[in-house]
Amino acid sequence: MKKAIRLVVLNKIKIAYLITAFSFFVSCKKEKIGPQYNLDGALAGYTINILNEGSFGNSNASITQYNPITKETAQGVFQSKNGNTLGDVLQSANYHDGKNYLVINNSGKIVIVDSVTFSFESEITGFNSPRYITFYKNKAFVSDLYAKGIYVVNIETNQITGFIPTTGWTERMVIYNDQLFVLDLGVREPPSYLNQGNNKLYKIDPNTNAKLDSVITPLEPNGLVLDQNNKLWMLCSGAVDNQETPRLIRVDPTTLSIEKQLLFNQLEMSPTNLTLGSDGLSLLYINQGVFEFSINDSQLPSVPLISSSETIYGLGVDMLRNEIYVTFSPSFTTNGTCKRYYANGNVIDEFSTGIGPSFIQF
Repeated sequence: MKKAIRLVVLNKIKIAYLITAFSFFVSCKKEKIGPQYNLDGALAGYTINILNEGSFGNSNASITQYNPITKETAQGVFQSKNGNTLGDVLQSANYHDGKNYLVINNSGKIVIVDSVTFSFESEITGFNSPRYITFYKNKAFVSDLYAKGIYVVNIETNQITGFIPTTGWTERMVIYNDQLFVLDLGVREPPSYLNQGNNKLYKIDPNTNAKLDSVITPLEPNGLVLDQNNKLWMLCSGAVDNQETPRLIRVDPTTLSIEKQLLFNQLEMSPTNLTLGSDGLSLLYINQGVFEFSINDSQLPSVPLISSSETIYGLGVDMLRNEIYVTFSPSFTTNGTCKRYYANGNVIDEFSTGIGPSFIQF
C-alpha cells in the first residue's frame, strides 16, 4: 500500500483521498525573510515551526521557522542546515530531551535533529507509515496509519523494540497518570473502504506495553486532548461518506466512561484538529472555520471564532503567548500560508510557508 497521505486534517474529503490511494494500490503581505542560520540556528530567540508535508511522493517536505517577536521567517531550515531533504510527507514532530523528533510519514522514518540548530543527529527506521510520537521514560510510542498497532522505540538506542497490536489505524496519543491513551480508527476494507466500526480508545501501561482497557468510540476519533480538569476529550468526524454524525466527547480517563456527548447539527460536517486552548478550559477545532468551545458549555458553538474563505489545513495554539496559528494550503504543488491571531480571533500577522503546511510546533 502507498504509505500515507496528508491526513493531519482528517476531514471526509481527505479521508476520501486516502481511500483513493488505497484503491489504486489494493489581504497577503510580503513577509520579512530572516537569515537562514544565525547563531547556528534558523532564527534567534523564541521560534515556532510550521511543518510542511510537501507533495505526496516527491520527498519535498520542509520546515518553516517563524519568530513572533521579530516577525521574521526562515524557509527550508532542515535542508539549509544539513544539505539534504527530510523526505516524503512530514506528518508531525515532538520535542524530547533537547532533540526534535520529526515524523516522516511516507518515508517510514523518524528524523532526529538538535532542537535548536536543526543539525541531523540520527534517524529511526522500520515503521510502516508513522503518524505521531510521544515519550515515556526511555521509550517512545509511535502511532501508524497501516501497521494496525503502536510501535515501541528505545530512545537510547533508537531501535524499535516492541509492537502493541490494535484493530486498525492508530492516531493521536496522550500520556496521563503513567498511562498511555491511544486512538484507533479501525479498519477499512475493499471494495467500499468504509469504516467498519470498532473504533476504539485504548488505555495502555507504558511500562509493560500491556493493554489495560478500551472503549468503543464513534467513527473516526481524530483528536484527543487532556483538559485542565484531567478529562479526555475526543473529536470524532463521523467517517467518509457521512456514515455517522460527528461529535465531541468527554471521557473519564480512569474508567474510560463517556461522560458527555455533543453532536454536530449536520451529518455532512467534518470537524478536525482538536486543540487545547491556552487556559486548559477551552477547546478549538476546525470545521471550515475555527471554533472555540468552553469545556463547561452544554452546546457546541454555532459561530466561528475565525472565518475564512480559504481552505484551512492546520491549527495550533501558542500556550505561552495565548495566540492562535492557522495554516492554509491552496494545493499540494504551491506554497501555503500561515496566519497568526490574537485569542479573540483578530489577525496579527501572515507569512508564507512551504507546500502543505499542516502541523504547528511550539
